[in-house]
Amino acid sequence: MEGAADNFDYDRLLAFVKTLPGAKDIHDLPVWSVTPERVALSYHLIVNPENSLERSTEIIKQLKEYVLKEFKISHTTIEIETDQCGSFTIFKAFQAIRRAIKTEMMGSITYQ
Repeated sequence: MEGAADNFDYDRLLAFVKTLPGAKDIHDLPVWSVTPERVALSYHLIVNPENSLERSTEIIKQLKEYVLKEFKISHTTIEIETDQCGSFTIFKAFQAIRRAIKTEMMGSITYQ
């Protein structure tokens, strides 16, 4: 029966991510026990926007190898992002709207 795996060491994976040049962070990390013998992992990987496609692909390869070796998880799905699910963009838009309301200049919203 499918369910959440309860013995995954998130901090250990995050520590490894931080050692990889061009990798910044991870989030949205569900670990699932498909069967007692099969565990699946997926997560969002935040990379530097300046990374080349080749560098980001190499980071994914290194992470999949690490997860297989250290956690014995062979099914890993990694989604690459340059921002955390756009949360920074939304936050900046919210700040711009608040500034515009405070200055009563709704026609001139700027992002910083």
